[in-house]
Amino acid sequence: MNVFHQLKQLIMKDVSNENEARKTALIIRLFTLILGCYFVFQCIILSVFCNIYVAILGLVCVVLNLMLFGMTYLNHTQLTLFLVQLLTVSWIILYVYTLGWDCGVQHFIFVILILNFVVGQNSNSIKILYAIFLCCLRIGLYTFNKIHISIFTLTATSGAFMQIINTIFIFILMTVIVVISNSESIAMEQKLTTYNEHIRKMALIDPLTNLYNRRAITDKLEKLTSKQHYEHNLLSIALGDIDFFKKVNDTYGHDAGDAVLVFVAEQLLAMIRPYGYVSRWGGEEFLLVFKNSNGDDAYTILNNFRHSLKKMQIPYKDEIIHITMTFGLEEYDDNLGIDKTISNADKKLYKGKENGRNCVEY
Repeated sequence: MNVFHQLKQLIMKDVSNENEARKTALIIRLFTLILGCYFVFQCIILSVFCNIYVAILGLVCVVLNLMLFGMTYLNHTQLTLFLVQLLTVSWIILYVYTLGWDCGVQHFIFVILILNFVVGQNSNSIKILYAIFLCCLRIGLYTFNKIHISIFTLTATSGAFMQIINTIFIFILMTVIVVISNSESIAMEQKLTTYNEHIRKMALIDPLTNLYNRRAITDKLEKLTSKQHYEHNLLSIALGDIDFFKKVNDTYGHDAGDAVLVFVAEQLLAMIRPYGYVSRWGGEEFLLVFKNSNGDDAYTILNNFRHSLKKMQIPYKDEIIHITMTFGLEEYDDNLGIDKTISNADKKLYKGKENGRNCVEY
């Protein structure tokens, strides 16, 4: 089991060159290994039922495919892909010339066709031209076989065995190519979805507090107050500021300040969750949106929170930090709009600061 695990890790190893695709390298590795196994079976059949010299040709193909397998670890994936296709076309031609059309190896042309379209990096026009070439090659081999007699003639038994292993390995190769390509595409799509979600989160979430940022809360407010959503429903907006926050930074350091911001954000989020939204508006300021709440309701909630916060302890290293907050509260008026409502809440916040802080100015 350990040997198989190491072989799996070897096959699945990613390419070190960031410009190379792992999918291409993986498919090539499996393609060459599977063909190597194919030629081993072929050698056995041909050496027993046909001619030992033709069997030696299969051994050469085994060695060449193993060499191409090793090339995928040298950051030459596209060159290896070209050589794989060149080698495959070459031995197809050689086998049809040597054993005739009945050996059945010409069917591997379909495998190369799929390989070219799935992992090739050429343009679609080049791929189509290559497909036309493969079609002409197959027709040419058939025509050649009708005119010329093969060097060796397969017996009925050897021909039957060749057709069986050809069919089995062609289906294996086509399945492997399609399955890996599809799996990698799904994985890439999931990775892209996760990345896009991360980008979206970065655009809407404050990285320190994990609250909505200014842009996100503004979008929320615009939706809440848009004509299709806002039908004179109650809505209150508050701006809150941590009192003497600069003193926290000066006394304990900016890391302590960050710890205080995170703590306050968690408490605000827990408080506002049943009622609406909270965002980091900037610095130590937070904007709160109370849905379906008039000014009196929002005032009661904020005042209770203010009293609770004053009693809380914020542990930082060996210190205990105590803080208070001041809030400016304004009930939303459709005639004023969002900006004016926030501006009024901001004016009330500064009025609360002038009146001694640790209050809700409404």
